[in-house]
Amino acid sequence: MMDILRPPNNLEKQEILKELNKIGASIPQKYLMCIHELKYAELFIIKDNLLHETVYEISKFHNVYFAGIYGGSFKNKKFKLSLDLAEHLYRLGKLNNTLVVNDRLAAKFLYGKDITLERIADKESLFLILNTKKDVLGIGKTVVGSRVIINLVDKGWYLRRGG
Repeated sequence: MMDILRPPNNLEKQEILKELNKIGASIPQKYLMCIHELKYAELFIIKDNLLHETVYEISKFHNVYFAGIYGGSFKNKKFKLSLDLAEHLYRLGKLNNTLVVNDRLAAKFLYGKDITLERIADKESLFLILNTKKDVLGIGKTVVGSRVIINLVDKGWYLRRGG
């Protein structure tokens, strides 16, 4: 039987680290990454080493569909960071690229709309979008030479689509 959970290969690790770097984040040393792969690959982060080893052993004999924190997924070999992992890293102080927006922009972002900044972006980056109370709203992406933050995923998505 094929292992469904496995450690990420070198290319997957590079993609994960590249995406984390775009949002100014890092995974704490004691956290371990595992890839769940059936039809497509998903990243899960497990904090406890014993749990990590146990999950791998169980996955050799049984279908383990998830373990730990959902970290994101791969599409066409590109990694897309999950809002779950981004928020978790922010709460741990391991994510630096945040953007606090006023109530008007927060509402617009939660409705799935892109928002406009006061300044022009000089590089492509990812940001964790926060309201003035520091509640996590979602993830946005800057476009070089533009004032627009593209809404990649927001918490309103779960309400709009029943995610």
